[in-house]
Amino acid sequence: MQGLKTDEVFGMDEKKVIVGMSGGVDSSVAAYKLRQEGYEVTGIALRFWTKEQCAEKWEKSCCSYYDVEDARNVAFKLDIPFYVIDVSREFRREVIDYFINEYMSGRTPNPCVVCNERVKFRVLARKADELGAFYIATGHYAGVIHYPAQGRYILREARDCKKDQSYFLFSLGQEQLTRTILPLSDMTKDEVRRCAQKLGLVTHDKASSQEVCFTCGEHTGTFLGAHVSDQASSGDIVSAEGVFLGRHRGLYRYTIGQRRGIGVAARRPLYVVKKDIPGNRLVVGERGALRKREFYCERLNWMAPELPIGKKVPCLIKIRYRQQKLAGTICCPIEQPSTVHVLLNEDAYAVTPGQAAVFYDDTAVLGGGWICDR
Repeated sequence: MQGLKTDEVFGMDEKKVIVGMSGGVDSSVAAYKLRQEGYEVTGIALRFWTKEQCAEKWEKSCCSYYDVEDARNVAFKLDIPFYVIDVSREFRREVIDYFINEYMSGRTPNPCVVCNERVKFRVLARKADELGAFYIATGHYAGVIHYPAQGRYILREARDCKKDQSYFLFSLGQEQLTRTILPLSDMTKDEVRRCAQKLGLVTHDKASSQEVCFTCGEHTGTFLGAHVSDQASSGDIVSAEGVFLGRHRGLYRYTIGQRRGIGVAARRPLYVVKKDIPGNRLVVGERGALRKREFYCERLNWMAPELPIGKKVPCLIKIRYRQQKLAGTICCPIEQPSTVHVLLNEDAYAVTPGQAAVFYDDTAVLGGGWICDR
């Protein structure tokens, strides 16, 4: 299985594994597979909301009351211990506040990446320490590769490329990857569902979550409107040349590349090209204005053995989860090794500050960073 480690670890049992169980089919089958391979498995459900919120907003796609109960049901079926951990404070501080602050700063956040790094994997590791378990596991579609000579662990794409989630895990550090097992790396979604159905698990036909969980299906602008202060005021919509075209309803309601809902009538389709935060202006233009062949990323997390400081490294680059990888080169400036300069071989559209850019060597994740405004 991808992710197995042989390093000696003092004080923790390498046959014990903590599995994050979301109440979905993927984590259910991940727990089953590990138990079949002889691990001592403990299931953990993370409650991202208070009990009152879970009961009130049961339709949430992440940690509703029913999701927790589904996870509990699966744990009982698999005959494994099960715990529920309240992480509502961490989730509010690390994910929801980040989400709001990024939009208010003119960027478009990626809360799933941040939640994995700062909440899910951190809390699972803490619980593993408490229970004396070395490994943590989830139902993410990705794999872990160990390079013993360099003492490094890196991610790889899952066999099911349509469900691959390596993009959302790029910010995990070596300490986290060392302890991580991803049991679904070589399974397709159909195989996972068939396995769950054969086992009689209640999650076998459960729909997968696709949206930002904590907005509960609300439009992002509606959600943010209930959480932002008076500084989210309306302002001018202008062309790239500064020509006044109309009024916007608060910059947080828009994202780079957006076409619909701008509120400006024009002969040709207009897109959001830039958000001028100091001037509180929304800059719009035609689709060609969204083309970019180079950009910068900050807060680089590098998994591959050698950091390419001052070097140009050919690779494949993904700038959004649902987009195809693009060929290009990356280079870390000598004076700023935590920043990477990205040069694409062809135009990309709507390169958006605040989103993640992840760098691949074929299916192996070299690293990634956060697209910035430079």
